[in-house]
Amino acid sequence: MTGNSRTDPSLPPGPAAPGGLPQAGLIGTLRARLRDHSAFGLGIAAQLLQYGSGLILLPFIVTRLPAAEVGVWYIFITLQGLVALADFGFQPTFSRSFSSAYAGAERIAREGHAPTGGAANLPLVRDLLRLCRRFYGVLALVVIGLLAATGVFYLPVVIRGEGIAAGDVQVAWAVLSAGTALMIYFSWNNGFLFGAGRVSSTYWGQIASRVGFIVIGGGALLAGWGLIGLAMGNLASVIMARIILQWRMAPLLRALRTVSSSGHARDANGTDELFAAIWPNAARMGLVAIGAFCITRLNVLVASSFFSLEVAASYAITLQLMSAVNSVAQLPIGIAVPQMVRLRVTDQFDALRSMWLARQAMLLGLFLTGVLFIAFVAEPLLAFVGSNVQLLPLPLIALLGLVALLEANHSACAMVITTGNMVPFVASALLSGLAVAVLSIWSASAGVGIAGLILAQGIVQLAYNNWKWPLELWRELH
Repeated sequence: MTGNSRTDPSLPPGPAAPGGLPQAGLIGTLRARLRDHSAFGLGIAAQLLQYGSGLILLPFIVTRLPAAEVGVWYIFITLQGLVALADFGFQPTFSRSFSSAYAGAERIAREGHAPTGGAANLPLVRDLLRLCRRFYGVLALVVIGLLAATGVFYLPVVIRGEGIAAGDVQVAWAVLSAGTALMIYFSWNNGFLFGAGRVSSTYWGQIASRVGFIVIGGGALLAGWGLIGLAMGNLASVIMARIILQWRMAPLLRALRTVSSSGHARDANGTDELFAAIWPNAARMGLVAIGAFCITRLNVLVASSFFSLEVAASYAITLQLMSAVNSVAQLPIGIAVPQMVRLRVTDQFDALRSMWLARQAMLLGLFLTGVLFIAFVAEPLLAFVGSNVQLLPLPLIALLGLVALLEANHSACAMVITTGNMVPFVASALLSGLAVAVLSIWSASAGVGIAGLILAQGIVQLAYNNWKWPLELWRELH
């Protein structure tokens, strides 16, 4: 099927990476576990920096910026996350498709996995990569337009009457917009590497990105550049990640350039056929992402609209810390997604079940540890550095932690379900997102306060998603 054998050193190696050379016996098992532990360690470092960069800069942000500007910065970050939804679920879908192709899939199926041909299907990988790069190029242009409109029509309304220089906010937003558009285009880097089983490489990119943000953003804050300096740090982080990822992708890209097109050429509609196969699940994941944003992050915008920017900043910082805990806790499952896809493709469901149960237990332990840290350590640290912004009161931190733990648990189960190239939770995500948005806006307008925003998410999710998807995955794997 391909012009390259499975012994090509540029292919993803080992049993943990699809398309690689199978390794039998004790040595192969030890190597696979070593790679897994190495990826987990790098993943921890990357996630600690991903959110830790914000935490490292937090003392500078809360001491070098007025409380109102801290609130504006977190509005920036929330809007950046909202615009990132323009990806519409394609990155995880592309990643699963690359994993299937490297595992030897003969084609990309609309749902489920196609039969495998044994060796890595490099012509299919090559065609997927062409489609992936083209898609993100067009998407980056669309994002630029959306960000420009946001800067013109939304931001002036938010900062009106807060005593903030509008010119500085507009310049900072323009720089942040450039970084966001580049980040969207270079999304194909992570999708390709992750799908190829090079999980560690994606973490090296994250590490480079966050180090760039800390150095440039922190230096700019110390120099008194305020919001503009933070936006410059964000732009620098995207460029540094791109440099590292390009270096890590080089062997894989060389292998694809050597693939002979003889006997494997697709017809003129090949790209269209691939897009038609990928689009259904990508669209489903995109709708789920929109619902997830409404459930977990829209409340930052609601808080900034109904409460003061100072109150919104307290909520946003606490939520940032909780999101960091969530990301670290989900690492054990996240780094195993390529392996889980391979186990699905090769019908090894017993191994898949064992892997899921062990990693779900790790998720719960990591999350509980992180919540205790936020509740009893984070606030004294902020007070020690002289922060202008405080965390939420302890009862609200405990309530947010419980809601976030249930959210993390069912989200991880949903992630495992998607390794079967199925997305059965579109309707529930959209309806839940709409319900959370409506309930949050109602509670804020009724004067319930931040507790109302947290309860809105918790009540809606407990009604269905918190129990539905763990139960669904348990039934599927047992």
